[in-house]
Amino acid sequence: MQQKNIFGGLALVLMGVLFLLSSLGLITTSVWAVFWPLLLILLGVWFLIGNLGAARGAAESLVVPLKGVEQAHIKVEYGAGELDIRGGAAPDELLSGTFAPGAVTQEKLEGETLRLGLRAPSESFWLWGSWGSSRIWQIHLNEALPLTLNVQTGASQARLDLAALQLSKLKLQTGASETHVTLPAQAGHTQVRVETGMASVNLRVPEGVAARITAEAGLAEVKVDQRRFPRVGKGYASPDYDTAVHTVDIDIHVGMGSVTVS
Repeated sequence: MQQKNIFGGLALVLMGVLFLLSSLGLITTSVWAVFWPLLLILLGVWFLIGNLGAARGAAESLVVPLKGVEQAHIKVEYGAGELDIRGGAAPDELLSGTFAPGAVTQEKLEGETLRLGLRAPSESFWLWGSWGSSRIWQIHLNEALPLTLNVQTGASQARLDLAALQLSKLKLQTGASETHVTLPAQAGHTQVRVETGMASVNLRVPEGVAARITAEAGLAEVKVDQRRFPRVGKGYASPDYDTAVHTVDIDIHVGMGSVTVS
């Protein structure tokens, strides 16, 4: 077995053991209530061991100027490590940040739209990432420019504080990870699509933003704060969704993960 598959194998073994103990009556609580805390502990240990066994690369600074564009589409392909995305770029910058041990960028200008890609160097990023990663990315985005954002992560800890952004669309695809997302607070309408494997995702909808939520779950747990978003048919929605100034549409597709919306 390759090292990048070890974490996935350990997670599956853990899940199988818990289901076996539950079927034998040795666990009386929900298997998922036990599995997710243990998975996050395993993920944390994985990062610690990896960081001890790998030399941390020097952080590289990156600034992408606006170049007079009217909107931008940003794609982040990220593997294992710690990822932080938020506002805070200067008014004349699309993006600024630090990337350890670096990032590969790709830019394409289409009229007044800039397409920017950021990816981890020399890594098969998808699903489990790589053993020994000590990657830390801290990304600041322009708060005034209309944006769409596509984030793909592997075995990572990610925090996306998007409250200050003018974000029209977010697509989050994640493997075995822990991800916390704060959605835009004053962006008009935002479309959100979440696709997870064996992951824990927490979505926070700011006060004053109305939401409509649909979920497709396999062996998964989806928790929605029904005090704010009562069940409507097969989904959930804020009572004032049709009249609210700022809204989000959240479409959740989860396999064996855990997603909460609050």
